[in-house]
This record gives sequence, structure tokens and C-alpha cells, in this order.
Amino acid sequence: QFAAAAAAPDDADLMPLLHKIDECIAYVAANPQYADAVAYASKFRQLQARTIGLVRGCVQTVLRNAAQAVHAAVAEALAGGGAAQQGAADAAAAAAGQGLAGTRTGSGGLAPARSGSLRSAGAVLPEGLEVSLLYVRFRAAAEPVLKGLLAEVESKAARPEYARLLQDCRQLYRGVRQQLVEPHLTAKLNSFTAQPLPGLVRAGTEQLLRTSQLEGQLLEQLFGTAAAAAAAAAAAGPARHMA
Repeated sequence: QFAAAAAAPDDADLMPLLHKIDECIAYVAANPQYADAVAYASKFRQLQARTIGLVRGCVQTVLRNAAQAVHAAVAEALAGGGAAQQGAADAAAAAAGQGLAGTRTGSGGLAPARSGSLRSAGAVLPEGLEVSLLYVRFRAAAEPVLKGLLAEVESKAARPEYARLLQDCRQLYRGVRQQLVEPHLTAKLNSFTAQPLPGLVRAGTEQLLRTSQLEGQLLEQLFGTAAAAAAAAAAAGPARHMA
């Protein structure tokens, strides 16, 4: 029954399935006197590993789809002109309600690409679309599946197999976000190079801090406060030197 359920479970079934497998592993471990206890323990461990792999694959798929949604929205914004500006206003209003629009943003560079990469880092987005596309759109695509799933994984992270799974999910997330944000951030910083040095340093620092704030908010919304706090602590040293 477990093998059949693990073959093609729905996203919502993955963590309940893992919970049942964990209970079976704990029961067998607590009752080694039963015949074939060792064999059953091995089978349950195999099922656990397979289901953890399915969770990892689910997270990767959701992140990939969210990135593709952002690429498509960026392509539409670059092609839409005035219509994109109206969409920016609507998305900014939604962002204000969801806690992502508390920071003022300017124009930026981002363009879609094949296979999830960005084709043209120099393309400039219409004013005001940085938050609505890079953050609100990404969150809307990823949060419905990931938030609850990752919370359950984190609740089990005291066990080594789930700690590794959580770390893998964070690495997948970082890779996708870097692909989305880095070209845009590079284009923004390059746009400041014509300014005198004091203005360049000031504008560059403000942009880096604003991007860090937005990334921290998104990380907290998907992974919880613990991940956001750890990321903030890791970035505190460089931020102090920049200031």
C-alpha cells in the first residue's frame, strides 16, 4: 500500500505519507522482537527515502514554475508598454496587502530566457515593476504549495534526513532566486556608473539593501522566520561594511 501511494502521490499527500512511514519506522524500531522486524525496517527506510525524493522534486518543480511565471510576466511587461504600467499599479496594490510593497523601488533590468535563464540582462522594466514581478508574482506562484510543505519539513528538521531535505530545498530556492534577481540587480547597479563616486556608492548601497530587504521578506514568507533570521545574520557583516 505504501509503495502504491508513493508511486504518484498528490503534493498534498506527500507529508502525510511521510508521517505514516515515520510512524512505521518508529514502531518497528521499538519492537525488534517481531519476526522480520529488520526487513520491514529496511523497506520502510527505502520508502522514506523515495518519498523524501518526491518532496524534493515537488519543491524543485514549484520553484521552476514560479520562475517561468515571472519570466512570462516580464516578457509581457516589456512588450506591453502602457498595459504593463496598469498591471504594475494593480500588482503594487496587491503587494501592499501582502507585505511586499513596503519598499520604494525603481526601474530595473530583467528579461526572460530559454531554460529558466535570463536572455537579456540589459532590458529595462517599466518603472515600478520590480516588486510586482520579481516578488509578488513569484510568491503567488510558489506559496500555495511550498509554505505548508516547507513548514512541515522544518518541523521534522531535528532528524538528519529531514535536515538534509530542508537544506536541499533552501539550495534549490537560492539558485532560482539568484537566476531571477542577479541580472536585474546587475543592470540596476550598472545604471549608476555614470554618477559621481559618492552618488554611485549611495545609490548602489541603497539598491543592495532594498534588494536584501525584499529577499528577506520573501524568504520569511516561504520558509519561516528561522530561515530569514539565519540569512539576515549571514548578511549582517557585509551590510555593516557597506554602511
